[in-house]
This record gives sequence, structure tokens and C-alpha cells, in this order.
Amino acid sequence: MICYLSLTGVYVIFRRLQQFRCISKIAKGVQLLKVIGAYYAYQSIFFFDRSSSLLVLMSAMFTIAWIQRHNEMTALMAAAFRNFGS
Repeated sequence: MICYLSLTGVYVIFRRLQQFRCISKIAKGVQLLKVIGAYYAYQSIFFFDRSSSLLVLMSAMFTIAWIQRHNEMTALMAAAFRNFGS
């Protein structure tokens, strides 16, 4: 979730800088925030669809790093080699 939110935040900031004039022409003032919120709510779903494979890879890397740091990988490898040898 943290990775998704941080990637979405970077995506929204860059897209907002690129589309500043287009969105500003559509609405002014308080309605500008509503238009931006509605636009990026739908865009975040599209962004999740496009980045879901990257998010799975990142979560797997974080999980393996956490297991390795807490010496759980040694136990997993010992169990795998024991079952493999019999």
C-alpha cells in the first residue's frame, strides 16, 4: 500500500504539472479542486491497473529482504534442502 500511494503521488504531481493549463481552463476556484479530485480518482484506478505487476514485484522483494534480515531464510532453506534430500 505504501509503495502504491507513493508511486501514485509522484504520478499525480507529474501529470498535474503537465496538464496545468488544460484543467485550469475547465474550472476555476473551488470547483477546480473538485475537477482535479474527480479526474485523478479515475486516473489512480488506471494507474493501479498499469502498475500492479510492479507493485507485486516490489512487495516480493521487501518480503524476501525482511525474511533475510531476520534470519528466517536460513530456516526456510534448511527445510527445503531436508525435504529435497529425502
